[in-house]
Amino acid sequence: MADKTPQKVYDLNTKQRKLSARYFRDADLGGRSPSELEAAGKLMAENNPKQVSRMLRRMDDSGQQAFLGPDMDPAVRRNLYDGWKADRLVSAEDAAASARKYKDVDANGRRVLDDVLTDPDARSAWIRTLGDDAVQADDAVASARKYGDLDSTKRSQFRELLADDDLRDSWVSVTADREITTADIEITIGRVETNSQHSVSNFKIGRNANPEDAAHPPHDPDSIVVEMKLEEGDEFWRVYERKSQTSNPDENLAGGFVARRSTLQSAETPEQVLDRLALLRSEWQEYNYVGKVELTDEFVENNQIRVQVSTTRRQASDVSDEVRPGGGTQYLLQDDLQPTDQGVNWEPVDDLGDFVD
Repeated sequence: MADKTPQKVYDLNTKQRKLSARYFRDADLGGRSPSELEAAGKLMAENNPKQVSRMLRRMDDSGQQAFLGPDMDPAVRRNLYDGWKADRLVSAEDAAASARKYKDVDANGRRVLDDVLTDPDARSAWIRTLGDDAVQADDAVASARKYGDLDSTKRSQFRELLADDDLRDSWVSVTADREITTADIEITIGRVETNSQHSVSNFKIGRNANPEDAAHPPHDPDSIVVEMKLEEGDEFWRVYERKSQTSNPDENLAGGFVARRSTLQSAETPEQVLDRLALLRSEWQEYNYVGKVELTDEFVENNQIRVQVSTTRRQASDVSDEVRPGGGTQYLLQDDLQPTDQGVNWEPVDDLGDFVD
């Protein structure tokens, strides 16, 4: 059999040459072209040949071809190798798939990927992202471009979401959306952090999360909806119409549209609360009172409570000229929480005007 060890290996000193030649043969590169063999030899000569050999051996034929091909920038190849070497969660196939997707994008896209693959803090997360079959190359580029516009703290939090195998696909998809801005991403990351005691299950674009037949869809269509599952007891606050002169004044207290206390208390007037939460007095309720619901740890443990966190959509009444701009943070309880449920406590709190005063 002809010796396929490239000249780069023979140019090394005697000890390095013996090591590199041995590991080069161990890498199972029998189907590679001369230029691909030369690329493998160069990578071995510049790094630990045993590790390079192990990485290449774990790639299939098409993976080796993509990774070692003459159209792959050697600097990118080194970055992919460094990412694999530094993080045990990065597989050789992740590196190979990253090489394929890198080649699939245009020059501008490659420059964006160069930035994240060169950064040691970001490299592993983005190699795993590019290695994910569910992530499209163009989406990865669009997402990475916005990632680069964030500050260092937000970038770190962004990477944590990329590192989650269950969230990566939906996170890349929503952050890549052309209508989503870096400000939207910062807001979403803040919402995830605010609810860190719970588990995020998915991300959606508002227009896709809105019910198709809703007369007044709740989510801002060009924003990110966070879908999460409660992991411990919590409390939420609700604005509703209290009918003090009736036998059941708090019949409107229980409901799915709720908020955090801070959203209500930071408002200066009742009208500002209604504007933030896009609550139409002329169409739905009078919205004159504040209540809250408390969920115990035991109830949450025994029941799967799902919640959507989103930005309220601008709402315009169909029966008057009332318009509410929205833009506040709302929580939508996806499961009915009845006052009769053990571990669920709905409680009236105060008149809305007094609450925000």
